[in-house]
Amino acid sequence: MNAAYLVRRFLVFVPTITGAVTLVFIVIRLAPGSPIDIILGDFKDVTPRETVARIVASYGLDQPLHVQYARYVERALRGDLGFSLMNDRPVLQVLAPHLRPTLMLAFAGLLVAVAIGVPAGVAAALRRNTGTDYGVMTFAVLWLSAPSFWLSILLVYVFGYLVPVLPMFGGGTTGDLPSELRYLVLPAIAIGSRSAALLARMSRSSTLEIMAQDFVRTARAKGLAGRVVVYKHALRNAAMPIVTVIGLDLAYLVGGTVVIETVFARPGLGKTLIDAINNRDYPVVQGCILVFALGIIVVNFLTDVAYALLDPRVRFD
Repeated sequence: MNAAYLVRRFLVFVPTITGAVTLVFIVIRLAPGSPIDIILGDFKDVTPRETVARIVASYGLDQPLHVQYARYVERALRGDLGFSLMNDRPVLQVLAPHLRPTLMLAFAGLLVAVAIGVPAGVAAALRRNTGTDYGVMTFAVLWLSAPSFWLSILLVYVFGYLVPVLPMFGGGTTGDLPSELRYLVLPAIAIGSRSAALLARMSRSSTLEIMAQDFVRTARAKGLAGRVVVYKHALRNAAMPIVTVIGLDLAYLVGGTVVIETVFARPGLGKTLIDAINNRDYPVVQGCILVFALGIIVVNFLTDVAYALLDPRVRFD
């Protein structure tokens, strides 16, 4: 992997981030309502027009849209994402406490997906057209068809109400890892189950394709043990498409935390984003989207690096 490749990837990242931020900047301002409606509430109709105008001007909302956009981009390039319209705090300070719960949920969901999906898919491939194969594929189809919010509500009902063994809402005591992990179990299962189903299907297809290759038949003809053929020869070559799906899935999981955190009332970036949208807190919404976009870009880059580590034939020249 050389410097030229890194430069090319960076040049691709710039328009991606710019496009995401620009789209959100425009769409949220076209939505009905404004931050002033939220700030003044019931007092808006009795507040003097001059006072309302001063509040609007203090937030720069009286400027044309292109001027607001230019100012936002200029500040963002300096690392200044502005101030929250709701509590007058820097956006980075608003987002910082919520980043850790979101990352914990995304990686916990990925752990659930990989721990269940990959072994299940490989087992189905090695026992093709048996009960194991049919069972895994049935599970995969059902779970791929189940919306994550529906599964979240089902988990809350079963394990939080019928059999109250796990906490339903919240994120646990910050800094107390056992507490945070208990509150993480249900959301991680909810967000990771669909990904587990997708990984199971991909693992099965990839493993079946590799097991039919000549080099696998040659390894078996040499008398190598079945375990050696599967784990040393087949699975390493089958890992490339699986890694691709895992990388894309992690990006999906980062974005998917918005729904899961809202259902489970977790104090993460997803819930912060929904609250900011409801309050028309433009700077916080834009900051959340920027963080999500950067996360997806980093995941895609790490996926490319994983290619080179898994397959020495991959070069980024």
